Amino acid sequence: MRLGSSLEDGTPPERTPISELPSENTVDEDHVIMEASEIVQKQHHPGNLGKVTDNKNFIPGDSRVLVIYASGSIGYKKEGTMFTPAKGFMRDVIRGYPMLNDQAADPKENDFVTPVSHHGKRVRYTLLECDPLMDSASMDMQDWVKIANHVADHYDSYDGFVVLHGIDTVSYTAAALSFMLEHIGKTVIITGGVIPLCEPRTDSLANLIDAVTIAGHFVVPEICIYGSGKLFRGTRTIISNPASFTCYDSPNFPVLGIAEVTIDIEWRLVRQPTSMSPLRLHTLLCSEVALLHMFPGITSAAVKALLAPPIRGVVLRTFGYGNAPNVRQDILHILKQATARGIVVVNTTQCLEGCVADEATNALAQVGVVSGVDMTAECALVKLAFLLGQYKDDISKVRAQIGQDMRGELTVSVVNKFNAGSDEFLSKLSSAMEVNSEGEEEELRDYLNGIVMCNAARTGDLQSIKLLVESDAGWQVDVQDYLLNSHSSSGSIKMILARSVPR
Repeated sequence: MRLGSSLEDGTPPERTPISELPSENTVDEDHVIMEASEIVQKQHHPGNLGKVTDNKNFIPGDSRVLVIYASGSIGYKKEGTMFTPAKGFMRDVIRGYPMLNDQAADPKENDFVTPVSHHGKRVRYTLLECDPLMDSASMDMQDWVKIANHVADHYDSYDGFVVLHGIDTVSYTAAALSFMLEHIGKTVIITGGVIPLCEPRTDSLANLIDAVTIAGHFVVPEICIYGSGKLFRGTRTIISNPASFTCYDSPNFPVLGIAEVTIDIEWRLVRQPTSMSPLRLHTLLCSEVALLHMFPGITSAAVKALLAPPIRGVVLRTFGYGNAPNVRQDILHILKQATARGIVVVNTTQCLEGCVADEATNALAQVGVVSGVDMTAECALVKLAFLLGQYKDDISKVRAQIGQDMRGELTVSVVNKFNAGSDEFLSKLSSAMEVNSEGEEEELRDYLNGIVMCNAARTGDLQSIKLLVESDAGWQVDVQDYLLNSHSSSGSIKMILARSVPR
């Protein structure tokens, strides 16, 4: 790639194809076996810049990153008492920071080079400003398409991507890019700041340095959000406090990485590629979607108005575990009529944490409402828009895929993922771990059952616990077993944790 080539006129730089990275982000049985093997053997993937020599997700040599400035206050210019977007100002500010622009590396006009990292490498990055720059609150679906196109157009020329974005709608953009950029095999990090980069005291500086560093050192093949030292999965992130440096939160999923003294990536959580599929860009999105927030005393007229044409999909925000006023037959009748007309209605909870429980959605399920499991409302809306855009004439496919995990946006029951007690699963895992005797295989079965049950108890997954106890997985419930106080997504609950006892 010719580092001095210009991007301001929209012409991509000369491409130097690099080895294509595997990018199918689906979890298959072989991947589950690999994860289970790592858990049993207590192997931890190195994730900091001082211990990455043998890390298959580390980018060797000097790397190239494209920084796309789409929106947000990070690059705003102060004029009087106001901050406003100004074309070219972001580039001028970066030039003044040695940690973002090492003059000793002889950066070109439109490019910047970081100082040498602890691992002895630099990151060369190019700044591409979208035209026009705007406040993120004013962005719409076409702006998501523009950002996705920038990534796709320059995909072969860079090792990673950073998108600078305002806080207000970043959760929607992150979810949209996750679905639109299928088979992503490179790191894409969305970041920004509460205070502009030009200010003496700003969070934007650390966020930009860390985002460029991570994108230039590691292959995290997901759309991520970064802020205040934490790397989040894009489809799981919400804005909890826009006035705080720690404005991002991920209520139902752990962070993917932490940047403190070292950068530690939780590789066991990262969606690893399983095939060599090339990047696939999807730009068809349905804008005829809406959010309906339930509240006590909501009128049937309000519900009916929101479900009127041309609306094709609605995300319900219901109470608790996904409850709606079941005695309100007028509302249930309107929902039933809407789903019969082909409108896809998705049930999500208003609660910050937790999910829609199956037993709580019976009344809604009977009128055709589908469960959104534990998706955020932002992600559920974007996913609905994406699926309606892809399957415009096949509503059955949209309804079927809403509750399926596509980009790590929802939690799939451990029991539904795989049966740890099945002979086929144990056979493959035993082979991978070189377990030969029947006795060792039985010990492995008991050990895995313990992991599955403990995880279900820790997360409050009562359905999985019930399925495990009722299955032929070697479980025997004893009231004298461990009483676990588990803080689940629905609050602090007490449950009896069975232990693995061969029958």
